[in-house]
Amino acid sequence: MENWSRAPHILLVFRRAPLLKIAVTALVLTSLLGSSIRGAWGDENVDPFGGITVVREPVPAVVIEEGFIPVGEAHTYSYRLEKGHTYHVYLSGEWADPENHATDYDLYVYEYDAYSSTLLSTHTEAAGLLEQVGNDPWGRFFTPDSSGLYYITVRNDVLESLAAEPGTLMVLESIQTNEWHERWMEGKIDEEPQPTTFWSYEFTTTAPRIRVQIDVPDTLDMYEARLYAMANPEAGIGERIRGIPVAWEPGLRGELKGSYGGFNLDQTGFRHVGAMASCERSGEDMVIDYTAQAEGEILYHLALIAEYGIGSIEFIVQTDFDPPNVTVLDPPEIVEAHNPTPLEFEVNEQTEVTGLEFSYSTDGGETLRTLNPSTTGNGTLRVKFPPVNPGTTVEYIIEAEDAMGNSGETLGSFYAMGTSTLEIGFSEEELTAGEEAEIRGRLNPGGESINVSIINGDTLINMTLATDPDGRFNYPFKPTATGNWTLQASFNGSEAYHAAYTEPVNLTVSSLQTSIACSLDLETVESGKTVAVTGSLDPEKPDVTVEISVIHGNESEKIIAKTDSLGCFTGSFEPPTKGEYTINARVIGDGFLYAGSESAPLSLTVVEPSLSTTLTRIPGALMGRAAPFLKPPFLYGIIGVVGLAGGGIVFYLRRRE
Repeated sequence: MENWSRAPHILLVFRRAPLLKIAVTALVLTSLLGSSIRGAWGDENVDPFGGITVVREPVPAVVIEEGFIPVGEAHTYSYRLEKGHTYHVYLSGEWADPENHATDYDLYVYEYDAYSSTLLSTHTEAAGLLEQVGNDPWGRFFTPDSSGLYYITVRNDVLESLAAEPGTLMVLESIQTNEWHERWMEGKIDEEPQPTTFWSYEFTTTAPRIRVQIDVPDTLDMYEARLYAMANPEAGIGERIRGIPVAWEPGLRGELKGSYGGFNLDQTGFRHVGAMASCERSGEDMVIDYTAQAEGEILYHLALIAEYGIGSIEFIVQTDFDPPNVTVLDPPEIVEAHNPTPLEFEVNEQTEVTGLEFSYSTDGGETLRTLNPSTTGNGTLRVKFPPVNPGTTVEYIIEAEDAMGNSGETLGSFYAMGTSTLEIGFSEEELTAGEEAEIRGRLNPGGESINVSIINGDTLINMTLATDPDGRFNYPFKPTATGNWTLQASFNGSEAYHAAYTEPVNLTVSSLQTSIACSLDLETVESGKTVAVTGSLDPEKPDVTVEISVIHGNESEKIIAKTDSLGCFTGSFEPPTKGEYTINARVIGDGFLYAGSESAPLSLTVVEPSLSTTLTRIPGALMGRAAPFLKPPFLYGIIGVVGLAGGGIVFYLRRRE
């Protein structure tokens, strides 16, 4: 192939073909394309392509020797590029010196289709600046719209250039890290390299660790895989064009500077021992595990060299070694039993999450169940745990795996608490003093104890009641005072159930209401005679004190009586003087069991005693007055006087007859 001596690193498409065949092919291409493209230059006499070097695959660094492209002339390099693949196309070298420059190279990109070529773009930076081809919005990378033959023409600007300094043209596929790629490769035949025996890529990363994994089919025996650090602009190695690193140009020609450079595709060429892998047999996979020698955004070249056989390799440049970060949003700690429990989480990962499993257990890990997460409207993931019983600990694990095989997990748990229900009340809402009510109620869960408080004024009664397995409880309660009794209960909660409280419940206790009635045996009576007052108490209660009041003018007398077993009572008095008397009976309540009551007043008329009543009363009166004289010796004298008086009365009566 022509120009091989000038570009020793070019991979020759027709290396095994005679040089004459290659020369004829290049000549035919030039003659066919020249007439259709010269119009783009505006001068029919200017050759738009110059000589053509068939590079074919975008693999090697193409060295342009000093003087190879004289001022005003051009040289074209042909490549076969694939649709949708991203290529880094640039021309660098000593000529690109912003401060001291004598050469100004420009780049032109053509697409060859059948027997014509189309000028796609021109790249004419100012003298002293690197040339870079890009059809993306930032002018960084070139991505073909179709697969086919493309020409990169390097022209030494006749107007701005004074020399033909050396340079290096690089057309190399740029790949993303942490993605799988596929490449067909063919080993040597009769010890002669084939068009796809060598391949190379570039990528950039700031990662401190790089792991290149290459899966090799059984039909292919790979020679080596190599990794070269080619640029680190922050460290002064290489530079940036439109924000992306370009290789340190001497390194493209195999020169070394510390851990940078040395790029080559020669089987016996230089390679970093710590950044290479080799195959001992067909189908043996290769791994390069490399630690970056510096910080910063570093540009690497990956060189792949086949030995024998054919086949497609699959490879990945892994820089993501961090496990997926699984974060539970607002993780629950205590949940309500018997209700579904939703849980949201997110998985943060710079590469694709290829595996996600959500497992949980309610028996300490003996049994695992799985849930299928769904995506929410805000991009998070959600699962919903089925209801569990109170006192259940739910343990869960979220496991995520990314495309790099990194696994991350998050463990969590929550506890299900039951809602307690507590009811309490009196068997009656109203009660008569002395009667008994029952405190009754029910607690869920059963078998626990509750606290009961009963309040009446300054009286506070606290007690603890046990519930049966069904949660029921009862307690007999006999109030000791009238008024309003307030009942409340509380459950302190347990390991499995929340606390619970009741609203106040009231019981009204009233004294027994009584009524008393009384009567007189006489409505009119002579003074001095005994008056009987009888009556009864309703309801019948024995031993109740009854106060009978006898009122005469400003004078009053109180008579105390007691009720018998039937509630009846009797009292008496002797009105001393005539006049009107008022009599009534009253029961004074005891302040608790029964209330006081008062009878209707009764009227009693007391008159002067009649003559017969008076005479009847004289002996008694006299006897009362003579009592001191009825003892000897006065007794004998009185008998004599009485005798004489009696005889006189008898005599008088007989004479009247």
